[in-house]
Amino acid sequence: MGYLTDIVAFVIQAIAPLLTRPAGEVRKEFSLPCNVSAHRATTDAGLISFKLYRPATPPGPLPVFLNIHGGGYVMGCPDQDDHICRYLANRACCAVVNINYDTAPQARYPTAPEQCFSLARWLSLNGDQLDLDAARLAVGGHSAGGALAAGLALRAAQDEAFQILGLIVDYAILDLAADPRTKHRRLPRPLITPLLSRIFTDSYIPDRSQRLAPLASPLLATDMTLLPPTLVITAEFDTLRDEGDAFADRLRDAGVLFEHVIVPGVDHFFTHTGPVPQARLALDTMVRLLDHAFQA
Repeated sequence: MGYLTDIVAFVIQAIAPLLTRPAGEVRKEFSLPCNVSAHRATTDAGLISFKLYRPATPPGPLPVFLNIHGGGYVMGCPDQDDHICRYLANRACCAVVNINYDTAPQARYPTAPEQCFSLARWLSLNGDQLDLDAARLAVGGHSAGGALAAGLALRAAQDEAFQILGLIVDYAILDLAADPRTKHRRLPRPLITPLLSRIFTDSYIPDRSQRLAPLASPLLATDMTLLPPTLVITAEFDTLRDEGDAFADRLRDAGVLFEHVIVPGVDHFFTHTGPVPQARLALDTMVRLLDHAFQA
């Protein structure tokens, strides 16, 4: 079964650029002008490439948002978030770092979380080399990237490695330990089906015992009290909505400052597929979180 799963994952990777390309109206609406440059950082987790988005503003140190793309830990398509990076850079007046982390099955867990954490730490120590104010650092991501961002924030807080001022968890995969068949389907044909979830999870983290770790399943973390102000976005019809809702409940119980937005009428990945009004609602809420984090 493992070999078959990996073969399917390789096929999905091959067609990922078609699967993850944002809708034309979404790209047109949110792809604001930016200065974009490609970089590579030598970190504890090896050489990591990323793109840096800077708004068309006068030069000077800008706060930093580390964006982590989705794709089920299998599809390595950071450019799918190009419109999000451009929009957040302009509207929140910050630099956006869009990481290109390694994906499964070539690189299984914990490679992706280690790379995300190591790049965040590298930015906190070396951001001045890129004219960044890395003392003001926020992280966030979408789908699998939302889970990677949450795990990163949990680890940074527990290790006291560096300070993260804000966290965005956007329709994230937060519980890999749960059987995908038990997750509530709100549509006859949801984007995230049990079969797709199983392919992604089995390819990314074959060892079921590892799926209980907070870096893999942030919802299962025992202590969330040290998390920074957090934005949780869930989509009304998303199969993953329940775990996002539960994550927000955990934040409330832990006394963490948070906002939970349930975007109506949409399924998973709506920030890329639209409709535009719902995508704007989510992106503008992200801007508000970043404004609050960077001005604190």
